[in-house]
Amino acid sequence: VYDYVLGGTHNFPVDRQMAERLRAIDPHTELMARENRAFLQRAVRFLVDAGVRQFLDIGSGIPTVGHVHEIAQSAAPESRIVLVDIDPVAVAHSRELLSGNDRATVVQQDVRNPERIIDAPEVRDLLDLARPVAVLVIALFYSSGLDWTMLLYAGITLIVLLGANRGGIRRPAVYTLLGVVLWFFFLKSGVHATIAGVLL
Repeated sequence: VYDYVLGGTHNFPVDRQMAERLRAIDPHTELMARENRAFLQRAVRFLVDAGVRQFLDIGSGIPTVGHVHEIAQSAAPESRIVLVDIDPVAVAHSRELLSGNDRATVVQQDVRNPERIIDAPEVRDLLDLARPVAVLVIALFYSSGLDWTMLLYAGITLIVLLGANRGGIRRPAVYTLLGVVLWFFFLKSGVHATIAGVLL
């Protein structure tokens, strides 16, 4: 759907039908998609200018029409990109589009499983987690059927795991820290300490 709205060619009849339905509901659909893609491109250029050469794009979809790898590698050919998506169709098309690009790959995984993302062989093989990695989560939190609090927690966990990996911190320490932070958050929200502990 996104590819079609952006004027791409990697879409199916059902995608085009859905896009036209969305346009009928909200005539700003195309504008929102283009502005979102423009933001992604500005963010990647900014990161490249700042010296970042590794990107982990979660919820990437089909990487067409000025996607992360195109923008990053046009500015810095040595950039390495790992795309992550749960949709097998998007992953299959991504593999086809990225074939021949030895500095870009795709992983089929769920954003709600941050540790599995970090431990994926494709991530470990292509990215040096001891060096800066830009984690991109663009236009994912509004997706229907997903609990935004769970997504937020998964995003924070992913970033903390990356930071811990760079600092050589063991994962049990990371989870302990996250647990303490969440316990404090529950308390501040008015949840009784015992209940907060059970929730964790």
